[in-house]
Amino acid sequence: MFQNLVRTILCVSIIFLGSCGQVPVEATKISVGVDVGQEAPNFSLKDIKGKLVSLKDFSGEKIVILDFWASWCSPCLRAIPELNRLQKNYAEKDVQVLGINIQESPAKVISIKRRYMMKYPILLDMKGTVAKDYRIRGIPNLILIDKDGIVRFNGHSPYRMENVLKKLVR
Repeated sequence: MFQNLVRTILCVSIIFLGSCGQVPVEATKISVGVDVGQEAPNFSLKDIKGKLVSLKDFSGEKIVILDFWASWCSPCLRAIPELNRLQKNYAEKDVQVLGINIQESPAKVISIKRRYMMKYPILLDMKGTVAKDYRIRGIPNLILIDKDGIVRFNGHSPYRMENVLKKLVR
């Protein structure tokens, strides 16, 4: 009898818990970031030398890879060699990697850029407004934007992103 009571409680708990975390589909779409197929929000940020860089500067000319990162994020730092490789290998195919550091001091960012020999421009999102516009929830977060300004990849893996990139540069 006790076992039947425990089974009943367990089943009711599983059903209850299974229904608790469900979110309407519309809410999920707006909470996970910029959707693939959407137009990428334009932004203007200063690089570490103080030069203003806008996403629209690349429109019609380059495929852009945005890498949202921070120095305290070890997966972000481990992705740097792969992003350096992508910048080098795809530069002649009109691809530009842009690192977007989120809310860290320019001195800290410059130190990390030198230490890890980052071969691509680093932009400073000092107030986190661009990360907020792109609804970044975890880093590193890579956004691949085609020449028309459309998001073609939004995720965390440089390797998966490169598979999409290869199709765009053909």
